[in-house]
Amino acid sequence: MTISDYVKAKQRLYIKTKRHEAIVALGGRCVICGETDEHVLEFDHVNGDGKADKRNTYRMHVEIINGD
Repeated sequence: MTISDYVKAKQRLYIKTKRHEAIVALGGRCVICGETDEHVLEFDHVNGDGKADKRNTYRMHVEIINGD
C-alpha cells in the first residue's frame, strides 16, 4: 500500500465516521418510513438549499453533528 492509498483509505473512513455521527445526530432513522439501515438513508434539505452542501459533504456532516 502506498502512502497515497493509505491517505485515501483514511479519508474514506473519516468521512464514513462523520456520516454515521450525522445520522445519529438526526435520530438514526427516516422520518417518513422509519428505516434505520444507514446504507440506504440519505440527507434531504427541507428548504431546497442543498446545492452548496452537495459540493462539500464533509461540511454538511459536521454542521449536522454540531447542530448548526
